[in-house]
Amino acid sequence: MALDTLATETPKESVLDLLKKERELAVQEHAAASAAIAASQAATASKVNATIAAMDSVKNEAKKLQDEIKAIEIAADSVSLENMYKLNGF
Repeated sequence: MALDTLATETPKESVLDLLKKERELAVQEHAAASAAIAASQAATASKVNATIAAMDSVKNEAKKLQDEIKAIEIAADSVSLENMYKLNGF
């Protein structure tokens, strides 16, 4: 119902009451939207934190594997040197 229609067919007190109710509803909608945005931001932050934790875990696992590879390479070099010494009579 348009306000001009309300003004001609409804007493002024009723129009003011309707406007107050409309304002209250707008405030409630704004509060609900703000709460929804906050919840969405919190969920996004949680997902970001989980992703960062997963990336850190992968990075740590990669570091462990690199360390193991280095240890294997050192052991292989040691075996090669030992075999070379044996072949040369040391």
